[in-house]
Amino acid sequence: MVKPIKNELHDDLFGIPAPLDMISVLKKFRGKKILVVGEGILDSYLYGISQQLCREAPVPVISLLDTKLSAGGAANTAVSLALLGADVTFMTILGNDPEGDELRRILKSYGIHTENIFLNPERSTIFKQRIISGNQLLIRIDKGTKDPIKGEQCARFSERLKEIIGEFDSMIVSDYMSGLLTPQLIEGIVSMIKSAGIITALDARSLSPYLGSGFYIIKPNYIEAVNLLGIPEAHGSERVKQIISHGQTILKKTKASIAAVTLDADGAVIFEKDHRPYRIYARPLAHPNTAGAGDTFISAFVLSLASKTNSSVAAEIASFAAAIAIGKKEATVTCSNQELIGFLTKKNKEITSLAELADLKAFYASQGFKIIFTNGCFDILHRGHIYFLNQCKSLGDILIVGVNNDESIRLIKGQNRPLNRLSDRLQILQSLSCVNHVIGFHGPAPLEIIRVLKPHIFVKGSNHHIDCLPEVPVIRQQGGEICLLPYLNEYSTEGIIERVKTSMQN
Repeated sequence: MVKPIKNELHDDLFGIPAPLDMISVLKKFRGKKILVVGEGILDSYLYGISQQLCREAPVPVISLLDTKLSAGGAANTAVSLALLGADVTFMTILGNDPEGDELRRILKSYGIHTENIFLNPERSTIFKQRIISGNQLLIRIDKGTKDPIKGEQCARFSERLKEIIGEFDSMIVSDYMSGLLTPQLIEGIVSMIKSAGIITALDARSLSPYLGSGFYIIKPNYIEAVNLLGIPEAHGSERVKQIISHGQTILKKTKASIAAVTLDADGAVIFEKDHRPYRIYARPLAHPNTAGAGDTFISAFVLSLASKTNSSVAAEIASFAAAIAIGKKEATVTCSNQELIGFLTKKNKEITSLAELADLKAFYASQGFKIIFTNGCFDILHRGHIYFLNQCKSLGDILIVGVNNDESIRLIKGQNRPLNRLSDRLQILQSLSCVNHVIGFHGPAPLEIIRVLKPHIFVKGSNHHIDCLPEVPVIRQQGGEICLLPYLNEYSTEGIIERVKTSMQN
C-alpha cells in the first residue's frame, strides 16, 4: 500500500495550501523514475491551404505546406513527463512496422526508455493522420490494430511489468481503450499495485473496467466522471456543483485515495479522503489548444505528489503546467520544467540570476511573446525615462530592463555616481506598469544577459550611435532588431543634478 502523503502544507480547515516555494518542488521532478503503461499512438498533422474545389467532387483541394509527426495517446504522457524532468520508461505493444519505428524514434529523442516496448508483427501501430487547412481540421484518418491483445502476449506483458514495477517512484496507466488494457491485464495490474508501494495513477477513457481497482490517483474528465456515476450531464457552472456533490462517490467506486476531475474551462476539482474538495480555476486564454492538456496535467500532478508535496499544491502546479501547454500553438501541447519554472518566476519582477532569466525566456518563448530589452543606469528616474520605457513597451509584449550596478556606473559616470544604490533603482523601476522585469548587471554592457535572453528588439536612446554600442554585434548575430528611440530633450539625469547644484548654491 502507498503511504498517504503527509499534508504538512495543507490547511485542513479550509482546504487551502499554505505558502510554498513551488520552484523547489519543480526541481525535485528531475530524475524521478516514472513508468507509463498504455497505448502508443503515432500522430500525424498535415498542414495546408485550400484555394479551390476538386473537379471530381465538391471537396477542397489542399496544397500541403508542412507535416508534423508526434507521440500520441499514452506516449504523449511519457513525453510530458520527460519534458518536466522525469526519467521515463514507456511500456506498450506496437506493430513491427514503420509507424512503430517512428514512434520509438520520437520517444528516444526525448530520452525516454523504450526497451520495454513489445513488438508484435501481427499488429499494426495505431496511426492517426489529421489534415488541417488554416486552423480548421478537415478530416482524420485512422489506421492500426485496436483488437484486444491475445492471452499469451498479455501474460508475457503482465509478467514483465511485475518484474520492473518496483524500480519506479510512480506508475501512470493511460488507457485509450485501443486494445492493450484488457480485463486480464487490468486484473494483473490491480494485483500488482496493492503491493508495489509506489504512487500509481490512472487516466482512462472509461473508469468502468477499474471499479474498486485502488489506484492512488485517478484523473477523469467531466464526461468520464458522469459516465462512471451514471448521472446526466449538467451544463455551465452547474457542472462544478454537480461534481462536488458526487466526489466522495467517485472515490468509493474506484477506491482511489485522490480523484482529480478536470472540467476544461471550469478548471478542476480535487477530491481526497477526509479532506474538503479543492477547486482549481482555469487560467483564461483567448484561443486555447487543449489537445494533450490532460496528459500535461496528470504528469505534473503525479510528479508533484512524488516530490512529497500535498494534493492541493500538486493541483496548482498541474494547473499552471496545463495553462502553459494550452497557450501554445502546437498540434499536441506539452510543458517543460524550464517553462514551468519560468512561469512561476515571472510573478517576481526582479531577476536575480542568468539561470532565472533562461527559465523566464523559455516560458515567454513557449507562448510566442515578443521580448523587448533595454538597459541603462536609471540613477534618477525622471519623466524622460518613463516616456522612453513606455515607448519601449509599445514595441512588443514583454519589457525587460537591464540596470548597471553601482561599480559600473562609477566607472562610466565618475566616483560621485550613482546617487541611488542598485537595489533602490531596481525597486523604483519595478513600480512601473510598463516594466515586466528588471535585472542588474556588472560591467559596461549586458552582453551575457543578451546572449541568454535573445530579445526580439534591443532599444537604446537616439543619443547613442548604433555602431558604438557593444550590444549591437551580439543582437545582430542572434537575428534581433535594433531600435533607437528619442528621449525628451528637456529631461536628463545630468540636467536634474545641475539644477539641484544650482539651487543649493543659491
